[in-house]
Amino acid sequence: MIRINLIPPEILQARKDEQRWKWVWLAGGVAALVVALFWAATYLQLSSATSDVAGIQQDVANAQAQTSRFAVFEQKEADLKVRQDAVEAAKKGRIDWSQLLYELGLVLPRDVYLTTFTGVDNSTAGAATGSVVTLAGQAVYDPDEVPANGYKSIAKMLVRLTEMSELDSVWLTSATLGTGSDTQAPMYQWAVNARITPQQ
Repeated sequence: MIRINLIPPEILQARKDEQRWKWVWLAGGVAALVVALFWAATYLQLSSATSDVAGIQQDVANAQAQTSRFAVFEQKEADLKVRQDAVEAAKKGRIDWSQLLYELGLVLPRDVYLTTFTGVDNSTAGAATGSVVTLAGQAVYDPDEVPANGYKSIAKMLVRLTEMSELDSVWLTSATLGTGSDTQAPMYQWAVNARITPQQ
């Protein structure tokens, strides 16, 4: 059987070209679809990253807001430190008389009494002699004690005074037994000089 194609060649070529264009358009559509899907995925990732960044920025803003609430306390602490430093600088080299008297009250033996306390603060004047203190008082005399008890109490007092960190160069200037009276037993009269160690 013989088949004869009566369609002109130009029409056959046009049909072949139409078939080719269909495949070209199909490939273009697939490529466009792939590009669109890639763009959509990229957009979603970008949106997610942007959302994460916004969340982090919000967290940072919240943290900064909370930190600013405590800034006033940090400022107060800094002001307190400045004032403490100023007080320490003002107190450096000065004598705390109340603390010195308190320490003296602790170290004096029970049978030794302080009657006179004289202190000279030369720390701010720049004197070469420094600050000094003069103590005077009485010690109980017991005639039954041999050797006399009053001198032992005075010696104990001197040892304790030399152990005080606030004093150095402790020196007994006098220690004599008083005459007493008809109503009062005689007492040892003593006097001590010492140099005051300034606070550091």
